[in-house]
Amino acid sequence: MPTDLPQSVHVEYTPEFKRSLRKLARKYRSIRTDVKPVIKRLQIGDLIGDQVTGTGNILFKARVRNSDIQKGKRRIVFVGPAVVKDFMDSIIRENALDLTLVGHCSCWESLRNYEPDSFDIAILFDGSRKDTRKIREEVGIPSRKLLPLW
Repeated sequence: MPTDLPQSVHVEYTPEFKRSLRKLARKYRSIRTDVKPVIKRLQIGDLIGDQVTGTGNILFKARVRNSDIQKGKRRIVFVGPAVVKDFMDSIIRENALDLTLVGHCSCWESLRNYEPDSFDIAILFDGSRKDTRKIREEVGIPSRKLLPLW
């Protein structure tokens, strides 16, 4: 009677993987700890990640979160014309950038509608020549979250 339980898998490290891991460990001290859960999942038979086709083998590519880097995708609110926002969004998608457009408004005053914790950066391209310090004060967001493109 067949079971749905995954089979145990023996995981071997390639010399290239070992070298890369050793090199990364110099800069990212937690990398070995970050990799362990992925290896354990592979050993119990979980097929994680995205399957890579056209290799002639069963191959999966998986990303491992680097706990030494405290960032993921940057959440952006774009302030400016919708056509420019659409252009930026297409560039982000086509180049697989670690950015996500989470909002759009046509003028900086509308930034008040967003909670400061709901985005990482607001890109200003609304043609306003207002001092960014005044915008930050009026909207109530820190300077590190405001990027003018003028």
